[in-house]
This record gives sequence, C-alpha cells and structure tokens, in this order.
Amino acid sequence: MSTNFIDSTSTNSRSYFYAVLSTNADFESVQSTSILAAPLLAIDVIAGGESLDLWLSWPEWAADYAAYRATSLTPPVTWELVTKSPQDSNGMFEAQVPAIKSSSQFFRLTRP
Repeated sequence: MSTNFIDSTSTNSRSYFYAVLSTNADFESVQSTSILAAPLLAIDVIAGGESLDLWLSWPEWAADYAAYRATSLTPPVTWELVTKSPQDSNGMFEAQVPAIKSSSQFFRLTRP
C-alpha cells in the first residue's frame, strides 16, 4: 500500500489538481475532493562577498512566494521567514540572506 505520490511529469508555471480514492479486490471508495498543487521551485543559492551572505534567487513568475529557511530538517521543522525583501532583477527575484553559524541551512519557497 502506498500513501505517497510524486508526479514526475509536472512542470513549473502550471497548477495541477489531484484527488485520491482507495481500492481493494472488492471495493472502490468515493473519490476525494480535488486539491490544487504546484511543482516545487528550484531556488538558486549563491554564497559570496566579504560577509559571506547568501543570495537566493527564483523565477519572477513566483512573485507571490516567500522564502523561508531552517537549520535542520529533523521534525518538528521550524521554518523562519527570510526577512529581507526580494528585489526584481532581469526576470528573477533575488534576496540577500545573512549567513548564520550552522553546519546546514535549508531553504524553501511557499505562498504566504
């Protein structure tokens, strides 16, 4: 039995609707209500400069997304909003993020 699904055919800039149902040899359930989903966006992370700040960038079409970071992916994960406002630059949004002393940093984009 599988409770996960990855749609490897999805593309950015598109929305998808998904519904689920369960089946066995004798029965098929009613289909669930459809939910809206969008593919994950790739975030480019560039470290550099004297302060070793990080620069995040993502496509301009994702203007309503906000960047978040975490220092661990061990549950419960605490995501912190990247507070600096992104700047529009040649079809991409860019945000400067001060580096923190941590062995790892993880970033994600989500709609607020």
